[in-house]
Amino acid sequence: MKKKAKVLWGVVTAAVLAICVAGGSWAYLSRHAGTAPPVDKYKYVGVERIVVMLRASATDSAAASSSCSESHYLVLNLVLKSSVAGEPVIREHTLLLRSLTVDALSGYTLEQIRQMDLTAIAVMINRAFTESYTNRHVEKPFETAMISQLLVE
Repeated sequence: MKKKAKVLWGVVTAAVLAICVAGGSWAYLSRHAGTAPPVDKYKYVGVERIVVMLRASATDSAAASSSCSESHYLVLNLVLKSSVAGEPVIREHTLLLRSLTVDALSGYTLEQIRQMDLTAIAVMINRAFTESYTNRHVEKPFETAMISQLLVE
């Protein structure tokens, strides 16, 4: 009789364990099955390798009179945060955006750019974009421009 009780105890324990595993699996899968990972509603469009020649500083122009001076430039990559519908328009406006970026930054010297942080440069670029689209009475096809890469030489 003791042998039957041990076997019965083992069968009951295995059954309870199987029910617990099945219930835990069902709870885990049902909780994660209905939730999809959040989808970003924005598209990020890149405008790469914008080269801007910087203005010569007062010390550079004094040195230029005695010998040849070095020219300074910056190269940057922009990322434009846009809706899905704005992406094709941004691709059409790439040349305009490059030109506006060069116009916004070419009046600065190497020292002035080096003293600015990345956020200040991005604010200047965004201001130039907003003014251009406002003056032309055209809706801006993106929310904001961010700098993804900056090289100042």
